[in-house]
Amino acid sequence: MQEISKMVESFLVEAPHLRDCDRKLVASIWKYEVVHFLQLDYDKMSADDLMSVFSEGFLANPTSVRRVRAKLQEENVALRGRLWNHRHKNAKDVAQQIINWNEQ
Repeated sequence: MQEISKMVESFLVEAPHLRDCDRKLVASIWKYEVVHFLQLDYDKMSADDLMSVFSEGFLANPTSVRRVRAKLQEENVALRGRLWNHRHKNAKDVAQQIINWNEQ
């Protein structure tokens, strides 16, 4: 998990547009892994090739990437995206709605 954490942090620092979209963050990390670790020609890979590499466990787990991103942003204000405050405000509202719904 340490390797994933360092990689996610690096992407959040170098590419601020990835801070608000886990899909873009995961895709960017996968492309980096394909090119730099697996040393494959990303531009010539088919979707089937990519799915095969993913299913064999050679690419970062998207759930791990999301969790690491969330933890890093919780601990480091500078890594938060433009939508971070909005998401967290909405999370509190949704939690309150669930509590109210369960009480009915």
